[in-house]
Amino acid sequence: MMKIFLLISLLTSILLNGVEIEILISEQKLILKDSENIIGTYRISSSKYGEGFLEGSNQTPLGKHVIKKKIGSEVPFGGRLRWRAFYGEIFPISGGVPVSKRPPQRQKLRLQELNRWSSFLNIKLNPEPKYFPSKSLLPSLIIISAKVQKLENYFDLAYHIMNTLWVKNEDIDDENVLSGILNDMSFNTKKIISFAKSNECKKIMDEYTELGIKKNVFGAPTFIIEDEIYWGQDRLDFVERHLINLS
Repeated sequence: MMKIFLLISLLTSILLNGVEIEILISEQKLILKDSENIIGTYRISSSKYGEGFLEGSNQTPLGKHVIKKKIGSEVPFGGRLRWRAFYGEIFPISGGVPVSKRPPQRQKLRLQELNRWSSFLNIKLNPEPKYFPSKSLLPSLIIISAKVQKLENYFDLAYHIMNTLWVKNEDIDDENVLSGILNDMSFNTKKIISFAKSNECKKIMDEYTELGIKKNVFGAPTFIIEDEIYWGQDRLDFVERHLINLS
């Protein structure tokens, strides 16, 4: 497989097999040209958060990159790709900081709290799972796929996926691991994963993301009752009181 090394900066170019790729982030433009002529000019869309290297910032990183995979082959000429990861849009705009970037004091307290709650609730939990943080992209799409197909216990699927990450210490970004979960639950694994990878399912998740932003969601789990927002499992008592007051 041919590897294309692409240097991205405010104004940069690279020579590849006699063809030069020039990217102008300031103009949101990619120019493809050979030694004499411009072959084509294309619009690009870099991150609205600017350029930078901070992990979890969703900024366009500068430097040398390797393009490993081509996507969008089924999109017609002139078509537009619109796609983002599940938490990628919500997390940074709410001021969220990845666990690894939090101060040591916060990280230590977080581990203590996880141990306290798992002990209090009598729930098995590995506070430092091997594969955390996970991308959670395919798992999220699989849950949406199960919901769209109106499987009654699709919510149980979310539990089993989280249990696989936090208790069994397995990689939930691995399709084989996810297939194993679906098989164990007697789901139609092939059908669920097939729809999860479809553009239709991605569009649904995109709509959920937009709705979450509109509803001021900034983390998971979030519970919204009327106009009240409750965030975190440690707020379930308040959720219960609110629901009781509604009855």
